[in-house]
Amino acid sequence: MDKRRVALCTFATGRYKEFLQQLADSAKQHFLVNHDVELIAFTDGDPPQEFDRHYNVPHLLWPYGTLYRYRWLYEQITDMRNYEYVFMCDVDMRFVDDIANEILGNIVAVLHAGHLNKRPRSLPFVRESRSAACIIPGRGMNYYAGGFQGGSIRRYMPACKTIDTGIQQDERRGIMAEWHDESHWNAYLARNSPAISLPPILLGRTRRLPTRNQNPCSG
Repeated sequence: MDKRRVALCTFATGRYKEFLQQLADSAKQHFLVNHDVELIAFTDGDPPQEFDRHYNVPHLLWPYGTLYRYRWLYEQITDMRNYEYVFMCDVDMRFVDDIANEILGNIVAVLHAGHLNKRPRSLPFVRESRSAACIIPGRGMNYYAGGFQGGSIRRYMPACKTIDTGIQQDERRGIMAEWHDESHWNAYLARNSPAISLPPILLGRTRRLPTRNQNPCSG
């Protein structure tokens, strides 16, 4: 396969900036090393020099630092058009094995390790009909992790716009999805099946660093 232009984006504000260096080091070693990858940080400070680009975002209280990730990413649509693929990764993770062409697809999602082989009715989908994250019974068959996702620029960036529109709709109605941005990601996938549905082994190739809070933007 020819080299592809790829953006790997992460979000880190507050004390979570301390994880940027380790994520960058592991990505440089393992993430699509045969392609042209640029590391992009959305942060409230200066990222390590390994990052090719960064955008300033505010430090927000939980859960808004993760809930607004789709909005902040889509706001940079003009710059993102320089890439063929865009991926989003939680900052408190690192790659520990090679990630290659198996992740290059239109919409790429990773099955959640904690919800494998469960009946759809047992999955933690939003059932509140007023929420944009609602998944009606019979539609969602799998539950996907929010910590790593992405796809081609022509498919993933419109997905970010659609998801953010739903999040804003919920805000106007005073609704908060139980699992925040992950709930909205799953609602999108229930209506738009991913081109590549990866097993949790992908997340097994990464390891979360010790944190006091699983929110990659809070602190």
